[in-house]
Order: sequence, then C-alpha cells, then structure tokens
Amino acid sequence: MLFLLHRPVMAKTRKRPEVKSPSPRSGYRGLRTAVWVCALTLAAAWLGWYAAPAPPVVSFGETDPAVVEAIETARGTVWWNPRSAAAWGRLGQLLRAHGYVSESNLCFAHAERFDSRNPRWPYLQGVSLQQDDPEAAIRHLERAVALCGSVPDAPELCLAEVYLQQGRLTDAEHHFRHILQRDPANHRAHLGLGRLAYERGNLTDSVAHLNQSAASVRTRKTTASLLAQVYHQLGDTSASKQQRARAAELPNDLPWPDPFMEETWSLMVGKQFRLSKLQTLRQQGRVAEARPLAHQLEDDYPDVYYLVEGRLQMDQGNLADAEQALRKAIELAPHSVDAHFDMGTTLLREKNYAAAAASFRRVTELQPDYGPAYERLGQCWMMQGNRSEAIRAFRAAVQYMPQDHEAHRDLGSFLLQDGQTAEAAVHLRQALELQPGDAKAKELLESISKRTQH
Repeated sequence: MLFLLHRPVMAKTRKRPEVKSPSPRSGYRGLRTAVWVCALTLAAAWLGWYAAPAPPVVSFGETDPAVVEAIETARGTVWWNPRSAAAWGRLGQLLRAHGYVSESNLCFAHAERFDSRNPRWPYLQGVSLQQDDPEAAIRHLERAVALCGSVPDAPELCLAEVYLQQGRLTDAEHHFRHILQRDPANHRAHLGLGRLAYERGNLTDSVAHLNQSAASVRTRKTTASLLAQVYHQLGDTSASKQQRARAAELPNDLPWPDPFMEETWSLMVGKQFRLSKLQTLRQQGRVAEARPLAHQLEDDYPDVYYLVEGRLQMDQGNLADAEQALRKAIELAPHSVDAHFDMGTTLLREKNYAAAAASFRRVTELQPDYGPAYERLGQCWMMQGNRSEAIRAFRAAVQYMPQDHEAHRDLGSFLLQDGQTAEAAVHLRQALELQPGDAKAKELLESISKRTQH
C-alpha cells in the first residue's frame, strides 16, 4: 500500500482518441462510387456483347415453315451466345443444308474465328467456293488440310482437285500421293493422278491410274469418260469407243464419303429432308420403306411429290409420264423454278424444242440469274436454227456461270459459226482453262488456228 501511495507519476495520462461518426456526405460518396463501378462493369459487359457479330439476316420467302423455325431457333442461340463457335457452326450448317450458301459461309467464318483448330469450318467454306472463286477456295482448304491432314480424306482430295483445276499440277500431285501413302487403294486419288498424267501427256501412267479408279462405283463413270479421251490420244479407236459406250451406260457416280458434309446434310428438316430421304431409298431399291414416305410426302407437300415423281420417270426414260407428273407439280406450285426447269429438260429430251424454250424462259422470269436455264435455252434455239438467240442465251449463261466450261465452249462454238472468230477463241481458251481435257474445245481452237494460218 505504501508503495502504491508513493509511486512516482511516469507520464501524463494518455487521452483516448476521439472517434468521429461519419458524415452523411462521405457515406453518399462511397455509395456513389460503388454504383459507378457496377455501372461501368455492366456497360463493359454490354458493349462486349453488343460488339460481337450478329447472325445474318435470312430472306425466307416461301420457305418451308419447318426450315424457317429451325433456322430462327439457331439464330436465337447465336444471338445469346455470339462468341460460341458451336452456335455459329450449327447455324451455318443449317443454312448450308437448306441452300443459303453465302449466309452459311459468314457463319462458318465466325465459327472458325472462335474455334481456329476445327478443320470443318474452313473446309465447309472452301468446298462451296471451288467453282465460283477457286483461289479463295484454295486458301480455305489449305487451312483445313493443315488441321486434319488426310483424316478424313475429303478436304485433301478436294484441295488437290482444285489445284489440278487451276493448273497447279505439282501441288495437286503432292496431295494425291500423300493420300495414297495412307490409303494405296484410294480410287479418287488414282482418278486425280490419272487426270493429272493425262494433262502432262503421260498417257501410259494415266491409263495405269485410271484402271485403278475404274473399280469403284464412286469413280467408274468419270473414269470411263476420261479413259475414252486417253485411248483416243493413244490412237486406240476401239478402246476409246468402248469406254465412251461404257460411260453412257453407267449410272452416275455415287458421292464420295465426306463426314463434314454428311453432318451438315443430316440437319435438313421439312420437305427437303423427306425428299432427300425418299430419293435415297428409291436409289437403293428399298421400295417397301419408300412407299409410306412417298404417301406422307404427297399428303403434306403434293407439289414436291410430283416433282420427285417426274424426275424419277425422267431418269428411267419414261418421258411422257415425267411430263405428266411435272405438269401436276407446276399446277400445284406455279412459281416453282425446279418444276419449270425439269419440265423444260423433259421437253428438250422429247425434242419439243419450242415448248422446252418456253419452259426455260419461264425459269429465267422467275429467277433471272439461273444460269443453267439460259444454257438449256441456248440449246433449244440452236436446235431450232436461231443462231442469234442461241448466242444471246449462251452469253447470259456465261455471265451467270463464269466457271462453267461447257457454257464457254458452247458460246465459243456458236460465235465461231457466226464468224466472230476472235471472241470465239477467247471463250474456247477459257473453257480449256476450266477443263483442260475438253476435247471439243481443243478441236475448235485448232480449227481457228488453221484458219488464221491460211
């Protein structure tokens, strides 16, 4: 106790710090800052979504409602997932499966942007451009092949064929042989090397490769046509005639396996899907399965049923029955380009040239840029002896189908008959650039060369 009483004072008593209560102004300032941070975050997220690519606008017209619904649903998925490669890819495949090629390519470009390691997106762009823009097709196909090599083989085969089409023979050979290293019996690669050897003048090598490709139902008709040309060049007239007759008798080659395209076609819906399935069943002879599907198609889409029936009758050579079915199709769908075009084709085969020309003219009224209709119209005018109208029609065909070698060749032929030699030579050379093996174009060019020499 005494100790406590006499303890010296060591320091002044320490004051407790004064705690100030926050002012209303500082509280509002903090809240305002938080609100601004949230607003900026949301704005940044919204701008990122807003700046993402939007799905293409599709003009449907009289498109099957089932197709419209499928595409619009896929567009909605892209709208809410604008950076999803899967969403873009599915929309692109749906569009491609139903004939919207340019719109599908836009979608595939975005799918590739968000999934650059997937070979199907550049491949599906490239395969659609090989006729209209082969150089662009090559760029896309090269990217696809760099990603998948020859597994599956469709992208590399397609690339090699476009190289060959463009005269890049060394590049084409490299890819054909690369495929044969993995699959020595690949008939499509042998066909490509046979065509390539023919272009180089190596006719013996060409025959060797074509004898390999002749064994497949996927390449035998094309092989027979090319063998006829090769044997003609070798001077073997008998073998050339035999192969030409074989090519005329054989059915069309079956499509080459292509998982990327098969995946795309599997997305078909509505009448196009059922139409495609019906055609497949009939081609395969599966009549029992085809019959109920045909009746269902007739009930739901009678115009399409009669269109299919007309085509089948035409393929079988029953032209009168084909004409009857197609007239019914036109009655049910008077604005159907396909029905009028097939009617014109049937009448052309029946040698009813005036009526066929009327059908093809109707096609050009319904779809003014439909190149094949102008080509057939030119043939009709040719058979009626109207050279000036034939030339006019073939000029339109070339305008709308600049990559079609037959259109250039036929126009060149008529211009030559009309005495317009210089312009004829231009189109015949173009035909040979697009199809170097076109014997008729070569013959016509040689006749022009002989005329100028004399």
